[in-house]
Amino acid sequence: MEILAPGVIKLFGEHAVVYGKLSIAAAIGVYAKCKAERIEINNENKELFRIELKDLNKSISISNEDIDKVYNDYLNRKSIDEFVDSQGIDHEILPYIIIAGKIRKARNLSLSNTEVVITSDIPMTRGLASSSACSVAYTVALAKLLNINLPDSQMIELAREGDKVIHKSEGAGKIDISTSYYGGYVSYNGDRGAKKEDINADYKLVLVNTGPKKKTSETVGHVAELYNKNKEQISKIFDEIEHCSIEGLKMLKKNDAKSVGALMYKNHELLTILEVSSDGLDKAVELAKQYNQYGAKLSGGGGGGLAIVLANNPDKFINALKKEGFDAFEANISKLGAGNYIKEKQTL
Repeated sequence: MEILAPGVIKLFGEHAVVYGKLSIAAAIGVYAKCKAERIEINNENKELFRIELKDLNKSISISNEDIDKVYNDYLNRKSIDEFVDSQGIDHEILPYIIIAGKIRKARNLSLSNTEVVITSDIPMTRGLASSSACSVAYTVALAKLLNINLPDSQMIELAREGDKVIHKSEGAGKIDISTSYYGGYVSYNGDRGAKKEDINADYKLVLVNTGPKKKTSETVGHVAELYNKNKEQISKIFDEIEHCSIEGLKMLKKNDAKSVGALMYKNHELLTILEVSSDGLDKAVELAKQYNQYGAKLSGGGGGGLAIVLANNPDKFINALKKEGFDAFEANISKLGAGNYIKEKQTL
């Protein structure tokens, strides 16, 4: 079976969410895909587990014993940076070994003669949570193959191990993994975690490629510097961003596209004050205003990458963007996440 996990956009709340504020995300209809199956993999009399990242032309074949060794090193890590640097395994493959190791630690299941192939239609390093979607698709595919049907919370935490490793951050993936797993709309804050929201709004989105994107760790670090220099002023901006999230959630539930869009514009203005936008992102947002689109903003860490536009006429606006030199495409909200493939629930 091939499992699909959707990409993720942030409608409201970036950066403020790091400081405990509410954030709203949505799954979109571009997908990471993982196919897991039993095949015969024998190398020098060792039956191996094979992981292939097809788009990156990378793969590894690894024994159960070596998976256990890597995972035990991970459990005993002093830091994720130190762990990643010490392994001698491609950083982009390592997350999938960790997820496999956690499954083996809990269930002692053999992964011999198993192959997983991961592909993705989600643009990388553009703010669409491509790595999170890949981790989610892989986790669900492997669990299905091994007949492990975990509660949602445990599946999300299992997949999140992959995001921790790829981003070298203990806090990575809390909203992205949940949104790709649940599908639809998800709210998040640090106190209560992620919550799938009962929202039926099905908006038309335009995603605008504005150019290279800074690492999220870089933009998060920049905001931390601003906060440490002037906590009172930056805290007020975080409060205003959270207001956009709170009101945006209300308007999403009312299916009020005009109000949702106005709050997106406001959220983007606040993020520009935090200096996490870019010339390309700002230009895309200004074009959205000029062409009377409902709303637009950066998505994710910022510093380049994709702008998201809540569109009232996607085709016309995409043509206008192309005349301005932007690459853009239409996307829809994905109501279904990878978790829809999991039916009965067990425990890990």
